[in-house]
Amino acid sequence: MWLFGRKRKKKESAPVQGFGEQTESGSLDLEEKTFREEQKEADIPEEESPAEVHAGTAETVPEEETDTQKEPDSPQETGEETPQRPSEPPQAEMAQAEEAPEEHAEEEAAPCGMEETPSEENSSMENQEEQLLRKEEEAVADPETVSETAVPDQKNVSLYEWGRKKKKKKKKKKKAVCKKTVRLGQGERSVVLGEGMPKICVPVTGRTLEEIVDQASNAASAFPDFVEWRVDYFEEIHPLEAGPSSGELPVNTVSSVFPAVDRALKKMADVLNGLPILFTVRTATEGGQIALYPEDYIGLLLHAAERPEVSAIDVEELRADSDMEILTREIQARHKPVIGSAHFFGKMPKKTEQIELMDRISRTGADVLKLAAMPSDSRGVLKMMEMAEEENRMTDKPVIAIAMGKIGMVSRISGALTGSCVSFGTVDAESAPGQIPVSTLRTILEALQG
Repeated sequence: MWLFGRKRKKKESAPVQGFGEQTESGSLDLEEKTFREEQKEADIPEEESPAEVHAGTAETVPEEETDTQKEPDSPQETGEETPQRPSEPPQAEMAQAEEAPEEHAEEEAAPCGMEETPSEENSSMENQEEQLLRKEEEAVADPETVSETAVPDQKNVSLYEWGRKKKKKKKKKKKAVCKKTVRLGQGERSVVLGEGMPKICVPVTGRTLEEIVDQASNAASAFPDFVEWRVDYFEEIHPLEAGPSSGELPVNTVSSVFPAVDRALKKMADVLNGLPILFTVRTATEGGQIALYPEDYIGLLLHAAERPEVSAIDVEELRADSDMEILTREIQARHKPVIGSAHFFGKMPKKTEQIELMDRISRTGADVLKLAAMPSDSRGVLKMMEMAEEENRMTDKPVIAIAMGKIGMVSRISGALTGSCVSFGTVDAESAPGQIPVSTLRTILEALQG
């Protein structure tokens, strides 16, 4: 009020209509002059409006009480025209100005002891606690309808921690791997690896052209799914071999053996009558019959990839002397699938090593993954079988896993369980220890397949 009173004193009373208007000549009204002279003689305060003095309704009051002076009578009561005040603050603003200090005082006093109004979070938490307590009481009254949301009373946990435990995320299920299949050959006698019963393959290991043709004919009579020609047994390519100790260069270049290879392929295709042929050159480092320089090994495989008699090619993907990924792509560019292989005749790698080896083969881009190793005991066989089952679930490519030797024969007949898609059987001579005759192998596989 003191602040408001000071503001009122500073304001000059505006000219009131009828008393303060200037005439066109610029002189003040004579009546107003007379009024001011009378006001001075009567010692009337300047705060009093001229309308009140002229109407005769104003009363002289002390200067302290001017702030609470009542408003003049309404025009209806006095019958006079209400003068317009210059710009007095409305009553609402006066009330706010009077209440403002009190509100600030309340805000300052609140931290000293006044209770704060509960926030929305606290109110919602209290509502949740009340609901949970109500549900708990209902559960105690009726044990058969125990609510899942009742707060556990065995452990002293906060409502927040209990709520977080209830909102455990569900574990994401691994998506099933979409398995790929690989087709070998064309026509009615083509075979698909990666579906149905494990396929039977018969190796041809003749050293001469006559032996190769005879073994191929015997293999065809046993009705395998496809045959594997072990080219490393063929004597016609041995001039390419150089003694690893002497370091002598081979007598002939790789192109010199192409005619002999082509003749053998044609003869085999004639007697096999459409059976797919897997072209394999197993080198000495992986248990084969010949040691070849990298360029000769690559040259033989690329030449075979261009032959129409060949349905697929085996590639030793772990060779360190060449970029086998490039070789694999070159063969696939000639529309021949690649069986990437690795063989260990002297040991059985650990399971983790086996998985790493299969991953390395897969990274080269091979269409089928093959791993064969020689176990020393039954535990090695079980490790190989376990790896085959796990790898078959994790990869989208067909898998071949073989534990060689007599102790590992069980791995050759358990493809229906482990997912190994090919088993090698014999007709004349075996190409690896532990191979089972084709007739016996087929009977067992059909029985296990159901």
